[in-house]
Amino acid sequence: MRVQTVFEVGVVAAATMIFTLSVIGPWNIGVSDESKNIVPRILRPTFPSQGCTFSLKTEKTQYQAGEPLTMELKAVNPTKNAVNATVWVVVSSAKVPSPMSRGMTFPRPTWSKSWSVALTPGETKTAKFVADVKLTADQNISIAMSDKEQTVMVKELPVLRDRAATKDAAR
Repeated sequence: MRVQTVFEVGVVAAATMIFTLSVIGPWNIGVSDESKNIVPRILRPTFPSQGCTFSLKTEKTQYQAGEPLTMELKAVNPTKNAVNATVWVVVSSAKVPSPMSRGMTFPRPTWSKSWSVALTPGETKTAKFVADVKLTADQNISIAMSDKEQTVMVKELPVLRDRAATKDAAR
């Protein structure tokens, strides 16, 4: 290559870089490493279906290994019509990866239950479920509600090590 050709390629590259930085540089795209309020998922504790509002709450905010996962599902019909609705509650679990691991763990469904409810106008009904799932240490539990049209992630819970097992391991 001739020196003149190398010089021309360098000038074109520099001009392209200057043009790109002048166009993109002044624009703030809203990305910052300083954000302290990054939330990985949007959890909605209520689920609208067929005019009714379903809400789910668990007995605890975190569980120990071996404890039963107990949840309460509440249905409210604020409409002026009678409604027959069915929702599914799905519990998924994913093992917490080791801090040294590069691999990701993917959630797998471990329990599901459908609840069909008939509500008169203004009526509220509540049902209590105990998930037939074995909670093991160091896993995250996700609970979702769905109907035929949509699915909503309702809650995420950690499963901690059993306190007695933790004390024995520390000895």
